[in-house]
Formats: sequence, C-alpha cells, structure tokens
Amino acid sequence: MNWFSIIKKGGATTLHLIGEIGVGRPAEELIAELGDSRAVDLRVDSPGGSTGAGLMLYDALQGRQVTATITGRWGSAALLPVMAAQHIECVSTARVLVHGPSNFAFGTADDLRHAASVLDGLTARIEEIISRRTKQDPTTVRAWLTGDNYFSAVEALQMGLVDRIYAPQLIERPCPASKPNIESPTLENPPAPSDKTEAETMFAAWLEAFGPTQVRDREKFLQDLNLWALANVHTA
Repeated sequence: MNWFSIIKKGGATTLHLIGEIGVGRPAEELIAELGDSRAVDLRVDSPGGSTGAGLMLYDALQGRQVTATITGRWGSAALLPVMAAQHIECVSTARVLVHGPSNFAFGTADDLRHAASVLDGLTARIEEIISRRTKQDPTTVRAWLTGDNYFSAVEALQMGLVDRIYAPQLIERPCPASKPNIESPTLENPPAPSDKTEAETMFAAWLEAFGPTQVRDREKFLQDLNLWALANVHTA
C-alpha cells in the first residue's frame, strides 16, 4: 500500500500523505526519496497510522521550510509531521483527532510494565511537540492526549493546531449545451491536428463515455481524484 507520494519539479517538492502512515511501506523510504529538499509543500489526507513513523517524519522535516495543507482527514499519527510546518492550513470541513499512542502487549507483568513505560515516553514526546507548536500549556495538551478528542477546523484554529482555514474548492460539472452541427471529417475537410497525446485522447473519451457519476461524498471523491492526478499525470 502506497501511503505517500513525492513530486519534485523545478526545485519544488510536494509531499502527499494519503493513507495510514507507515503501513505497507516504511517511513525510511519516504525520507530517502525526500532527500535534501529544503522546501516542502506537505499535503495531508490521512487518518493516522504508526506513531513511530509519524515521529520519524517529524524529525526528518526539522530544519526545512515546510508549509502544510490539510485537505481531508487528519489526526492521530498524521498530526505529527504537520507539527513540523511553519504554516498550516486546514480545509473548513476537516475534523482533527488528537489522542495518545496505543499498542498491543503480551507477556509477563514485567513485559507489560515495559510496554507501558514505552508508551509513557512516546506520550511525553508528543505532548512536548504539540505544546511547542500550539503554544498551549502542557497540561492542556496532556488532557487532549487522554482518550479520543475531536476538534472542528474552527476549534483547531482556536487551539493553535492550524494557522488558517480555507473553504473547499468545488468543481461544477458544466451544463449540457446543444452541440453544434460539425461536419464529418473528409478528404476535403480533414480533422484538425490534435495537440493531445494518444493516452490523453483515450482518457478523455473514456470520461465522456462514463458520463455522470454518483458518489456518497463528492468533496472527498474530488480530493482523491485530484491526488491521483497529481501522482500519475505527467507532462509529455
């Protein structure tokens, strides 16, 4: 499972986190691909993932110029790399989940005490990271890390988790219009040369044939479609 996508173009680096962090591919692969990029445009639609991977990304983004944009889901371990950004923007429809790390443990009493001690250490570090970024008192952040705490975009702004809220961009389907009477191409009336690639022409024809589409969450569908295009559509 690919939970990240990195696009480098003209000295600019865009990093998309689009799934559960650390699941399927290790965070080390992302960090290696990121390389020495100094400026990173971080875009996040992630429900969370591995706390360890989230902390690794946070550390890897330190010392870089990072701007973060929350385009959909955001919370749990996905909160951590965003805390490295100097500026954070959040879509107005987002819900932010803040909670402490969790783990499964099996073994003796000593094993369980060790597992609890590890979680205590992770919680203390996360508390420090969030407190530093939000300027909130550590006691307040510690309360956020107890249980599952959800914040709206407005509440996240008030708490200092984000710096700006933006409205979701809506893409409207154009109204059908009467088609002009276009003559069929003939030897005397040849078709104009196309500036599209063969793949582009086939894809456009497929979209036209597919027609209107019904989805449960239009905004989320468009966000996913946009992320797919960013990762897979390239200039010929």
